[in-house]
Amino acid sequence: MADSIFLEILRESAGNIRSMKARSVMALIGIAIGTAAVIAMLHVGYNARLTALQQFEKMGTDLANVLPGTRQNGFTDLTEARLNEFALSHASITEIAAAIRINAEITTLRTKISAVGFAVSDRFLSILRAHLDNGRVFSPLDQDAPYVIIGSKVAMKISAGSTSPIALGDQIQIGDKILTTIGVLKPSPANLIFRIDLDNAVLVPIKGARHLGVTQEISAILVRFSGAEDSAEATKLIYQEIGSEVSIQTAQQLIAGVEEQMRIYSSLLLAIGSVSLVVGGVGIMNVMLMNVVERRQEIGLRQALGARRKDIRNMFLIEALIVSGIGSAVGIVIGFLAAWAFAQMSGWQFTPSPFALPLGAFMAATVGLFFGSFPAMRASKLDPVAALRSI
Repeated sequence: MADSIFLEILRESAGNIRSMKARSVMALIGIAIGTAAVIAMLHVGYNARLTALQQFEKMGTDLANVLPGTRQNGFTDLTEARLNEFALSHASITEIAAAIRINAEITTLRTKISAVGFAVSDRFLSILRAHLDNGRVFSPLDQDAPYVIIGSKVAMKISAGSTSPIALGDQIQIGDKILTTIGVLKPSPANLIFRIDLDNAVLVPIKGARHLGVTQEISAILVRFSGAEDSAEATKLIYQEIGSEVSIQTAQQLIAGVEEQMRIYSSLLLAIGSVSLVVGGVGIMNVMLMNVVERRQEIGLRQALGARRKDIRNMFLIEALIVSGIGSAVGIVIGFLAAWAFAQMSGWQFTPSPFALPLGAFMAATVGLFFGSFPAMRASKLDPVAALRSI
């Protein structure tokens, strides 16, 4: 019996919504826009977080960048040999490399090319997981040989300023020194941990930096741990070996910072989207209040024929839920499409947020119940005698 009454109320509510097409459409649009804003921002925030974490996973979560910190003269007391000995003596560190930043202005037949230069030890490219398009990496046998490895974009610029593409064995001029090309790097993304853009860089052996008139003072140390879980132990070892005044930035620290920023941005975006949803909910309440006023005679007649207050209340609540549910469903679709389009324009791989559908259903129920409750209660409390007098 209760089920049949509920179904009858549901059918009548749906019929009442169809009879007020213009108002229903306006309320639907408001809810759809608010829901779309929330769902789109949820998807965007989720995909932004995934994209950032994927970049760190490609580089590795077991990395650390050691900088001089408060030291005024860099790592003047460190040598490549001492760093290698330090890595071999601790199982928590698998690779270590030193880098010296240098100014690199390449002179070609037609123009001058500015590039970022690094004098590096032989494990440098291995730690960065960089790959060669052609040639070979530095080896300990190179010692202070005047060799150079060129980034992909630098190679393109040199080729554009020459009569032919650059090839292995070609000599390039950096400053007033002539170096021989032994490798060209494949394109690679900028490394967020070490802040190195290899595509726009040229590399020389660390012992060969003296050919360019560069001091042998190490300016950065790159470390790869045996695992991300060993980062805390390895960090302590580095402090003990080098000194507490250095600055150590690990991948885990950056990931934690990115996740915290994503949480803040997601909360902010959801708050902005929720404002739009509240505006849509107010629209539903206004529509339902107007329905109560215009259907006073119907309400009075239903009460005279035996309808209880809760039947009247449920009828208006169901109408609000139907409008809210349809609007939220449309908004979920629009929000999904908007987030997908944003991801495509940003070059991201789109992954739907697992929270989108549950949140959409929750918003539909919450908005319908919250903003439909007042009109429904007002309708249920109408005096049937006063309502029938208006016939």
